[in-house]
Amino acid sequence: DKEVDVKEIVKYPFIMREPGSGTRKETEQFLFSQGIDIDTLNVIAQMDNSDAIKRSISQGLGISVLSRLAVEDYAGLGLLKIQRPADGPIKRKLYIVKRKQGALSPTASLFADFVMNFYS
Repeated sequence: DKEVDVKEIVKYPFIMREPGSGTRKETEQFLFSQGIDIDTLNVIAQMDNSDAIKRSISQGLGISVLSRLAVEDYAGLGLLKIQRPADGPIKRKLYIVKRKQGALSPTASLFADFVMNFYS
């Protein structure tokens, strides 16, 4: 992966995730930490799913911020180029979600404990 100066993104058409998206929230926080106001971005579209964004980028419509896992398929096919921010990766919070009523199975409980300990 090639690193890119985050401040360069204001030069390109930008495809933003929809309001309320975790990816959008983390993107906004990261850009703010880098001194970039999202109002200075040339936002050409807001989309509510990663596949639509990947297709748009692969057609040359703009750039976006997506998780590496979400774009590895298109990057592996040579349809997208992944570039890391030079100022460090964007860290995203993950949550364990479970049914409101009822206990977890022993396997699910072990997994939840593993994840909580790994990321704490």
